[in-house]
Amino acid sequence: MESVPVSERSERRYFVVCTQSLTSYWWTPLLRHSYSHCYLLVWEGAVWLYLDPVMNRAHVTILDLYEFHHPAEWLLDPQARVFEAWPEAESERLRTPWLFGPLTCVEIVKAFLGIGRFWIWTPWQLAQHLRKRRRQRELTEKFVVQGNI
Repeated sequence: MESVPVSERSERRYFVVCTQSLTSYWWTPLLRHSYSHCYLLVWEGAVWLYLDPVMNRAHVTILDLYEFHHPAEWLLDPQARVFEAWPEAESERLRTPWLFGPLTCVEIVKAFLGIGRFWIWTPWQLAQHLRKRRRQRELTEKFVVQGNI
């Protein structure tokens, strides 16, 4: 599951987890099964941070895990989909959040990662965006390793 060369990787690593929501809202039936909630796990080099945004609050916890193992190895939720993510490049342009509507789990995760795509509203769309970015990153790294750049 390693795709970023060790020499280029910072100590901080981000993992977006998409799963089935434990709480049902009126819009939950409109979302894809197993993609109705998302949260963030951050490896800070020594500890894991768990950032779980829910409708009326956000849970931020330091997990009692002190070694790096990919979250897919230790998450107990069999429906969880785990995506490694990288913050978007810094730019002078402000990230555009929803202008109207609730501050959802997707908006919080996007803000944390600097994702400015206003059309990403659901965990499924966020997962698709992360999959696409991972493929682009892997192709770019392969191209660089082959000496084409």
